[in-house]
Amino acid sequence: YIFSAMKFFKKYIFPALYGLLVYFTVRLLHDTDLNQHFWERRFYINAVELTCSIIVGYLAIYLFEWLFRFYDRRWPVQLCYQGVVRELVILVGVNLVLVNMIFVPMDMSLHQDWKPWWIPWSDVADINMIPTLYAIVYYGIVRSSTWLTAYIDNQVQLEKVTNEHLQTELKFLKAQYHPHF
Repeated sequence: YIFSAMKFFKKYIFPALYGLLVYFTVRLLHDTDLNQHFWERRFYINAVELTCSIIVGYLAIYLFEWLFRFYDRRWPVQLCYQGVVRELVILVGVNLVLVNMIFVPMDMSLHQDWKPWWIPWSDVADINMIPTLYAIVYYGIVRSSTWLTAYIDNQVQLEKVTNEHLQTELKFLKAQYHPHF
């Protein structure tokens, strides 16, 4: 029962929470910088931004999970820095494309009180940096068990090679000590 509840949470609830975490972090930074208050904004702007953030949360988590399955099928799990960097670069690239496809047009269309179809660079930076940081944290948490397993497998393999080397060396020394064996 607990396993199915955790599976349900991971599949249906967590992506929405992830999107909301991204949204409220961006709002906190942006509102603090501009001395604004979230609750004083027009309701429809907040509703559209919250909805888009939840959609981005679901899309991001599903894309990340798809990428993890792709990584595991495409490249054998071996503990190497190149593999981690390759996976992170792909994950960050996918995340940036997703965020810029949804958040930037949303921000441009909702805030036409500035200039039409223009947003400040600070908004673009917030929209890109916060989701990217959370994507990297998510990657670290989710893939840590995979990399730990790869590390343990490497250590076991190293131990086997070392034991085989020691056994060979012992046989060689025994052969020198008792040549008639």
